[in-house]
Amino acid sequence: MVTEPQRFLSAPPRVRLEKAFESPFKNVIATARTCYSSKGIVSDGTIQLGLFGESRDKDIARSIYGAGHHTTFQHAQFQFTLDNVSRQFIWSFLHQHPFYNSEQVS
Repeated sequence: MVTEPQRFLSAPPRVRLEKAFESPFKNVIATARTCYSSKGIVSDGTIQLGLFGESRDKDIARSIYGAGHHTTFQHAQFQFTLDNVSRQFIWSFLHQHPFYNSEQVS
């Protein structure tokens, strides 16, 4: 008996390379803000270091690091955006890889 392949009930997954970093510290601040944003992903292009004083950016970095939120510091290679994937997929598949780190909009 031949069965037909299962089809997605939702839109197909989409993967987009967002960046290879020129300014990793700006991305630390952007990813930290993304985690607590009610508006979704915060691009590091919107981060202007020193806009509110250089110490504020450093304070954010110190605060998240001190709180154990270290994944924001581990994006300095490549960053991808995944759309139309479940949290179960992220948790069960991607988190099994030792160098995968994520932030997600809850």
